[in-house]
Amino acid sequence: MLIVSIPKSASTSLLDTFGKLHALPSQQLTFKHYEKSDLFPLLGKYHPDAKLLGSSELHEFALDDKLYKQHVLPTADNLSLLKNIKKVVLLRNPYDIVLAYRRAELKSIHGKKSEFEGKVTEGEWLQAAENNGLLNELKEFNNKWIKEAEKNSNVLIIHYRELTQDTHKVINKMEAFYNLPVTTKKIALSKKRYSRHSFLKQAHSNLRAYLMEVVIRYHVYERLKSWQAYLRNHGISWV
Repeated sequence: MLIVSIPKSASTSLLDTFGKLHALPSQQLTFKHYEKSDLFPLLGKYHPDAKLLGSSELHEFALDDKLYKQHVLPTADNLSLLKNIKKVVLLRNPYDIVLAYRRAELKSIHGKKSEFEGKVTEGEWLQAAENNGLLNELKEFNNKWIKEAEKNSNVLIIHYRELTQDTHKVINKMEAFYNLPVTTKKIALSKKRYSRHSFLKQAHSNLRAYLMEVVIRYHVYERLKSWQAYLRNHGISWV
């Protein structure tokens, strides 16, 4: 199953919420080595999965027992590749997205974007987004997916405001679309976000898992335990 999302639309929260409700392994793939689209140069720069897709992921996106969330650009090739795959498309007002990028940069959730260097106020960011083409890319993302939904029954459009204001209604729409059991209990949207901090947290988790494998394989628990005690006595907790 596939959720296509425009950036800064609470899509990571939706992925987490829907995945947990239906016990679906959920993830976002990155396509760092795929070709960028000339129509969406900034989105391709900001998001490693906003690229021209290959056919290798189509089988995964069509599975009923896995859930993916991707920033799929609505290029002619991408739309053609995904034509027969059911997908929920989450959209948001482009101006709100630009301001969400600004807030994320101010909070150091994401790295700084050179296109907005020296811009501070909301007005400056919006004007810069108009000048550098980001606003146009976001508008094209919205418009082309909406047009695709008008002619393709495999596309369900939902909106950020609808998701955040009536999460239960949106989840039920998705469940009906994917032919899943309808949730009747109250649903709250989880508070998740993808950022460089979440990447570091995952990397730390992977390191811990690797260390535990080494401990088991080479029977070095007592040695590691003494190192751990030493580090903690010096204010360092890492394992």
